[in-house]
Amino acid sequence: MGCTALSLRTFPLLVLITATWLLIFVGSYVIFKIIVPLPEIYPGFLGQILTEIIKVALSGVMTFLWLYAMWKLRNFYVHRRLLSRSEDE
Repeated sequence: MGCTALSLRTFPLLVLITATWLLIFVGSYVIFKIIVPLPEIYPGFLGQILTEIIKVALSGVMTFLWLYAMWKLRNFYVHRRLLSRSEDE
């Protein structure tokens, strides 16, 4: 069974979908297993608020990195699709 044109065209899309799911799993793992259990930095009410602010900021950075990675993957996929269409014509 050889590679068909359809399988060659859908492979980049499958890579994109797989990378998306991997990024979701890795990002969720980092947020829930590393960031959420961070201990209080300073004892007391102020330390608790400071710790929560840091957790929110780190989770926001993780979300931004995930969105940036998704944007780069999408651009890569679209660029490849446009190149393959221009070669087909």
